[in-house]
Amino acid sequence: MTSTTTATDREEGPPAPTAGAASATLGLPAAPPRPSGWGDAPPASGAAGRCRAAGRAGTPLTTAADWFLWVLSLSAFWAVFTLAGGVLLGVAPASVAAATLVRERVLGRRDRIWRDGARIWARGFLASQLAVFPLVFVTVTLAANYLWFSALGPGATGGRLLTLAGFALAGTALAWAAPLAAHYTVPPWRVTPLATRLVLARPASSVLLAFTALGLSYAVAAVPVLGAVAIGGWWAASTCLCLRFFADNEERRTEPRAAAPALALPTQPLSTR
Repeated sequence: MTSTTTATDREEGPPAPTAGAASATLGLPAAPPRPSGWGDAPPASGAAGRCRAAGRAGTPLTTAADWFLWVLSLSAFWAVFTLAGGVLLGVAPASVAAATLVRERVLGRRDRIWRDGARIWARGFLASQLAVFPLVFVTVTLAANYLWFSALGPGATGGRLLTLAGFALAGTALAWAAPLAAHYTVPPWRVTPLATRLVLARPASSVLLAFTALGLSYAVAAVPVLGAVAIGGWWAASTCLCLRFFADNEERRTEPRAAAPALALPTQPLSTR
């Protein structure tokens, strides 16, 4: 969906629409406004915001270099703040913060990773545990079980395949979860079930996310030095893809009811921050 954004829109952000129709298509009750625990930070405003937006405009080479350095910094941010949460409890808030930073950069607002990211991480620490940690825990557990079944040999083929299928489902839902939490206003405890339903409601989009993850994995395996930007690259790529899926959904929702798909994402972005 193409839209025209003025300088005032970038400074103030679009108004936050109501949450009543957010998840109705997926059969979920209406979501209340986003709680303050999500860690919203004020968007860049005035000359500073306009200068940063203008600074990103340039030749394709300078734009690519700018994104590369930004993604490299995002990888370092995710690693540092994952460790700051004790790894297990740091993954969820670091992931939501990374997805939020990518979203804000794509929308032309803020891109100060360390200052804005630290604020988002701290304020959303508890909420992100409810939103994303269940999928993190399930995905890691299924991965460990898959390795265990693989070590048992051919006799555990059935268990290995079932575990692999569960791992694929949980991992793809996890890919949806952080961008979903960054983009939509839903209670934290509903992010995990909604992300899981989106895997089934949007299979083509989910497969594209999965192939993106596999592509990055193979690239790092082939060129290990790319590991320095792999995490940031994943969050940049997956969040941009999810934002495009969300925008496509909004276009579909403007079609007549008879032409609209039976299963779709929430109606509109409920958190524009």
